[in-house]
Amino acid sequence: MGKYLFVYGSLRRVFNHPMHRLLAAESRCIGEATWQGKLFSLYAYPGAVTSGNPADNVRGEVYELFAPEHLLPVLDAYEDFLPGQESRSLYLRQGHPVQMLADSRVVTAWVYVYNQTTQGLSRVASGDWADGFRG
Repeated sequence: MGKYLFVYGSLRRVFNHPMHRLLAAESRCIGEATWQGKLFSLYAYPGAVTSGNPADNVRGEVYELFAPEHLLPVLDAYEDFLPGQESRSLYLRQGHPVQMLADSRVVTAWVYVYNQTTQGLSRVASGDWADGFRG
């Protein structure tokens, strides 16, 4: 599992964020995928949580990491995931199955899951944070 990462927010190509450029240099994008979860707007960035409903999907991209042991600690810091201090973390890095859109295969990938209440947050109904950003 440790070699794949599913991203659904600022780490996606469409946003051209500096952290995406680091991810792109240290990995290979293997395609777009969906993950069974619910996506919420945290205003400047998204947060996704797991869902038991197969109709709930978050859209993103999957990356094959060249050296996960080096890149994941950098991404953990960016995502405010504090290993060993999960109760204080904004996100948790968890392994989840994600479905590749091109061929429907399922891979297990790391996903940064929002670790706070979603009460009062606006849900992104499409499940795609990039809606409205594509040109």
